Amino acid sequence: MTVIFFIAVFAYAIIPLYLIYRIYKNFSTSYIDFLATCLCSFSYLLAVSLIGNWSLFPFSYLKYPLLIAFFFVSYKNFKNVKRKWILKPIKLKKIGKYSLLFFLFSLYSYQSFQACLGFISPKNTIELAFPLQGKNFCVIHGGAHEIINHHQNVCAQKYALDITKTDWLGRRAKAWVPKLLDDFFVYESQVVSPCNGKIIKALDCFPDQSLLEMDCENVCGNHIVIFSESHQAYIVLAHLKKDTLLVKVGDEVKKEQPLALVGNSGHSSEPHLHIHCSKSNNQDYLYDGEGIPIHFDKKFLVRNQRVSTSEHQ
Repeated sequence: MTVIFFIAVFAYAIIPLYLIYRIYKNFSTSYIDFLATCLCSFSYLLAVSLIGNWSLFPFSYLKYPLLIAFFFVSYKNFKNVKRKWILKPIKLKKIGKYSLLFFLFSLYSYQSFQACLGFISPKNTIELAFPLQGKNFCVIHGGAHEIINHHQNVCAQKYALDITKTDWLGRRAKAWVPKLLDDFFVYESQVVSPCNGKIIKALDCFPDQSLLEMDCENVCGNHIVIFSESHQAYIVLAHLKKDTLLVKVGDEVKKEQPLALVGNSGHSSEPHLHIHCSKSNNQDYLYDGEGIPIHFDKKFLVRNQRVSTSEHQ
């Protein structure tokens, strides 16, 4: 967790602050230098804002003041550039610099474009109730592109979501570097049924894993599978806490009925709820079948989007 924390701080805070500082100090000597630096810096800030998993960072709302600071500093210092446009032979060193800046600008712009594609809701979605009770939930992985949703490469889980919980600062845990499961706000949150349906699988035998110690053999850990007759689809709720399941195979459940508590069982690096919906012909709900995109309150949720269940009650 310490390594993850420092990577997040470096990528989401130190680099953006350094880029803004360079523009503030106005190291450029021409409009071309200044604009090239600004465009490259903005492309990085935009990419990290759209793609970055901000729940890993202690202050996830920092991305907004960083973007505001970038525009303010860029606007203020543009007029302070000393030299104007000058047409003269460009030195080899400058060619190398502009080539690097162009490459980075193209790379970050392309990543931002991919992220934006992932925000677009696919067709043939199904409407479900949000599967957690409480406030300030945040999507860790979700969307229609692998750059913001690592489930995209698994057919049945193509539109799966991983959900955590944050406080008013956007922190997912009490400690900056969480060490215990209890540090996470989502741990032991109430999981509710996202729809009316029938329980066709309810596994409740795996202990919670320690942080970053994932069970590769039992990927879902303790989980529940609901068959929705109205949608003709299977809904999987995974990584539940042992001995908290309130249902068994064969039970009929109603929408928003309590089912279990969030845990950290299975292939899970930290407490969160995994949910996905699929159509399957051979009852392999994890890897086989067609993943179905989900709407909650008519919204297609993607990485970093926030939800409070008061919106659904």
